[in-house]
Amino acid sequence: MNIRSAITLYVFISAYCTSCLSLKEVNEYAATSITSLNRINTVSYSYADYCRRDCELRQMRLGEIDTLYNCLCSPVATKADSTIFIIHKTITGYLQAIEQLSNNQNFEYDASGLAGALQDNPLLKLNEQQKGIFTKAGNILATAATAFYRKKELKKYLEKADPIFSDLMETFIFILNNRLRVQLVLEHEIRFANQKQLLQNAKADNGLKQLIVKQSIADQVFYITHIDYLNCYVTLLGKIRDGHHQLYLQRNHLKDKKVKELAMRYAADVQDIAATVKQ
Repeated sequence: MNIRSAITLYVFISAYCTSCLSLKEVNEYAATSITSLNRINTVSYSYADYCRRDCELRQMRLGEIDTLYNCLCSPVATKADSTIFIIHKTITGYLQAIEQLSNNQNFEYDASGLAGALQDNPLLKLNEQQKGIFTKAGNILATAATAFYRKKELKKYLEKADPIFSDLMETFIFILNNRLRVQLVLEHEIRFANQKQLLQNAKADNGLKQLIVKQSIADQVFYITHIDYLNCYVTLLGKIRDGHHQLYLQRNHLKDKKVKELAMRYAADVQDIAATVKQ
């Protein structure tokens, strides 16, 4: 092999290998986002929690022990929690696609269960537009398994997915803020009002008053802990959404130093937010 041929071969191999390089920083942003979302989801406040505590309060108001008490909200709460879990899984599933594609790997995702989970629920109250957003998100995820969306087409994938991903995150944040948080606040206000009434009724019974105050303090701790959790969850989702949108805006320059630093900064911010949640 002469020198000219060797140089030509070297240039060809260098160019080919450069196109195959893993987008390490994008990969780390996606992987860190997945880890953080899964970490915070293990300490979640759920509709099952709300239902259980609401039924406890109803039984207490009856003033009698009923071991056969029928907690009517359980089926609806279970379905609402299932929907939230599937939305959470859809988001992490999409981020897994980004993680795999940025590492030049194929990705498979089954979004068939998403549409069935988004049925009418009196606790979530999703409208048709919101349901449509989740269906579109599932369809976007499904396309990640095709050969078109290999790492070399990550730019096109970001371009196509960003509007849907942003809508998905916004709708999920809406559910957490305007449905689950409102339910938590309402439950706390009802329990607190009931405890104030019990204190008034206790009159001179100091022992009973102490028990009521102790329970009230425990409920306050529960409330603050789970409000903080929801605040953290929403902040985390917003940061991940913003990080993804920045990658979309910089999709033509994913290997530039400034874009790599940007991706790493978002990964660090996401990690720091998740770390604030107490296990």
